[in-house]
Amino acid sequence: MIGGSRTRSGKPILANDMHLALRAPSLWYLAALHGGGFNVTGMTIPGTPVVVAGRSAGVAWGFTNAMVDDVDFYVERIHPSDSTLYQTPGGWQRFAVRPEIIQVRGAEPIVHQVRTSRHGPIISSVEPRAGERTLAMRWASLDPRRSFAP
Repeated sequence: MIGGSRTRSGKPILANDMHLALRAPSLWYLAALHGGGFNVTGMTIPGTPVVVAGRSAGVAWGFTNAMVDDVDFYVERIHPSDSTLYQTPGGWQRFAVRPEIIQVRGAEPIVHQVRTSRHGPIISSVEPRAGERTLAMRWASLDPRRSFAP
């Protein structure tokens, strides 16, 4: 942020570095939203109903990726005679299972069965460092929230 006392126009300037790697295709899409009392311009992410970083006539905003610790890993204990069950403080619970379809150009789609515990998806089958352990990944972004609720 550069204060207005240091600019030719007398208005402040906001510069923003989100500390995110460049990628193609880009995560960000430029948008200008005008109407219904809104007049904002900036960057948005598909599926996000707001301008994440941008400006209006009276204010500009941005953010920096804080590189927060938002992932935890859990070793799940599997029932010795039924691999569809894992141990919880309340007893044995069945994994939730859902198919994830991966489209492959020029080939048949791959169907991967994703098992999920109360801690999150089981990643052992795609993470060789898990070894023989059944490893679940809890990511804060998957937790239910009302971030954009009125």
